[in-house]
Amino acid sequence: MNVAIHIVSLPASTERREYFSSQMARINVPWSFFDARTALPDGLSYDAKRALWFRGRTLTAGELGCFASHFVLWQSLVRDPDCDAYCIIEDDVVLDWSFFSSASDFPELFGDHGFVRFYAKLPVPMTTVGAAGRRHLVRFKRPPYGTQGYYISKSAAAKFLASITEVVRPIDDEIDRVWAHGVPSIGVFPFPLFELGLASTIEDQRRATVRLTGSDLWKRLLARSREKLRKVIHFRSFRV
Repeated sequence: MNVAIHIVSLPASTERREYFSSQMARINVPWSFFDARTALPDGLSYDAKRALWFRGRTLTAGELGCFASHFVLWQSLVRDPDCDAYCIIEDDVVLDWSFFSSASDFPELFGDHGFVRFYAKLPVPMTTVGAAGRRHLVRFKRPPYGTQGYYISKSAAAKFLASITEVVRPIDDEIDRVWAHGVPSIGVFPFPLFELGLASTIEDQRRATVRLTGSDLWKRLLARSREKLRKVIHFRSFRV
């Protein structure tokens, strides 16, 4: 099985690209920069009103660009005749190069797990489900969030794509909706990459909320209740 590494990066991020270019020479796996998108692709629409109901706020331009970048890469993987899986990595991270130097072995290493996170933003409970060399394969018992880096197979990408009909929440929220797409939430631990402590406009803005009034407030309460019920039902066997 063939694996390619794609580094999601804005074309103007020259310093980050220079850093990755110098380091990727250590890895004998096909790789390339993927120009981060700033707009959604054709056929994928954003519903700001429903985003208010699901998230309590509209999505930022940065979140929409991030969503588009990962979505387009999933589409590319499904159509890619030369690759069976991608490693998708954002450019604001530091990698354990010794781990990624064997990226061509990831399909065998991860087995039936078609989606494997290399990092998580939240310290959620997890349980060991296997081994990945000297690391553990773990199943997250709660949504861990983050799209800093992950391995994804064609089948997992197809399931993600099939579950998304419009944009109403950030991309990592969609990834964590295991009850909607059926792709288990698996990760590698200890994490083989970590996020740099850079200022994040997306992170600051996504914490903001707006004051809802009238029917929007009731629709948000209903949407949150339905989503919470689905999440609780899914994670009921992982209670700690």
